[in-house]
Amino acid sequence: MTESPLHTNDSMSLAGKLALSRQFHAMGASRTHSWKWTEESFKPAFEWLMAKPGRVRLGDYLRASESKEVWRVSLPQKYGGYPIIYKEFPGLMHPYQGLLQHSLPAREAANFATLKTLGFSISDVLACGEQRHSGVLDKAFIITRCVEDAADGALLTSAGEWADKTRLRFNFCRVCLEQLAVAHRCFFFHRALYAHNLMIQNSSIEKNDEAPALIWINAAHCTFLPFISLRHAIAADLVTIFIDLRMQALEIKELCEIYLACNPTTGFTVDTLWAELCTFGRR
Repeated sequence: MTESPLHTNDSMSLAGKLALSRQFHAMGASRTHSWKWTEESFKPAFEWLMAKPGRVRLGDYLRASESKEVWRVSLPQKYGGYPIIYKEFPGLMHPYQGLLQHSLPAREAANFATLKTLGFSISDVLACGEQRHSGVLDKAFIITRCVEDAADGALLTSAGEWADKTRLRFNFCRVCLEQLAVAHRCFFFHRALYAHNLMIQNSSIEKNDEAPALIWINAAHCTFLPFISLRHAIAADLVTIFIDLRMQALEIKELCEIYLACNPTTGFTVDTLWAELCTFGRR
C-alpha cells in the first residue's frame, strides 16, 4: 500500500524533530550552564585551536555583524590540514534575553541534523558550545568544516561577479526551492533564505548551468512552525530569496509553479501564492 503524501510528510517531520532532539542531547546542550561538544575525530584539532584562542584570529576574517563574527582557519597537517569555519556569537544586548534558551549556534547545530535527516547537503558540524555565567549567555560558538571547491551563492546577486549568469541564477533558485519544499512539507522553515547561505559545488556547473548542486551552510534561524503559520512562513522564505536574487516576475511565477509541484499540500495555487508574495509584509 502506498503512503499518502500527508502520512509521508508526518513521518518525515517526526524524523526531523527526532534528529533535532538527539543532536541537542548528544551535545549535552544546557540552557543554564556552560558546555562544549566536539565530534570525536575533531577533538585533537579542537584542543589545539582552543589552547590559544588567538589562533582563530590568525585566520581569514570573513564576515562580521552585531550578532556574530566568522573566521576561516586552516588546520595544520597533523590535524587534518583542511579549513574550518569558526562562528562566534557574543552575548545578547539584554542580559536576560537568552536566559533558559539555546543559543543560535546550538540551534544551528541541531538544525543541521534535521536538514541532513531530510536529505539536504550541509556543512559538517565539528564542534559547538556556550559560555554562561549564572545562566546568562556570555558567548557561544559553532565550528563547521569549510566547504571546498564551491562558490558562494552571493555571486549570483546583483552585486556579485556572476550577476550576468541569468540561467544559472534561475536554476540555483529552482534547485533551492525544490529542496526547500521538502522542509516545508515537514513544517520546517529556514527564515534566513539568502543566497550567501548556500554554496554551489563547482563540479556541478563545469559543463552547464542546469543542475547546480547546493550545500546549505547556515541554519541558525530554521525552526518548526505550526500549521497555522504555514502560509506566512512559506511566503517569508520565498520572498527573501526572490528579492535577494532580484528575480523577475515571469521567473517568479515559473518558480512558484515548480515549488507547488514539489509541495502540493499547501492549499496555494500559483495565482494565490503570487498574491501572497505580492502582499507579504503589507499586513
